[in-house]
Amino acid sequence: MAVYAVRPKQVAEIRLDDLNRSTGRLRIRRPNRLDHEIYLDDFALQHVKDWLIERHQRWPLSTNPYLIVSPITALHVDRPAVGPSNFKALRDRIGINPTQPAKPPTRSG
Repeated sequence: MAVYAVRPKQVAEIRLDDLNRSTGRLRIRRPNRLDHEIYLDDFALQHVKDWLIERHQRWPLSTNPYLIVSPITALHVDRPAVGPSNFKALRDRIGINPTQPAKPPTRSG
């Protein structure tokens, strides 16, 4: 999160349609300001993909529009995004270490 300058509250409010997996772009909504778009590196994108797989396995019928959901919010479309403390617990459970350095980009050629 720090590499991309995204706050936990902003991460908790990311919607599924904010993510473009084919381009690696992620829109960060910022109230009263222009939205911010970031490009996820391969390391971050892999964690997002892993989370989407786990989310679908746990709650295949979820219609909640947020990327990060909890057992309480997953099956309720009217529930708000998880709170930052819920996000931290989920992050810890799926093994995302915020201090883990990103893998350096590989050079081709």
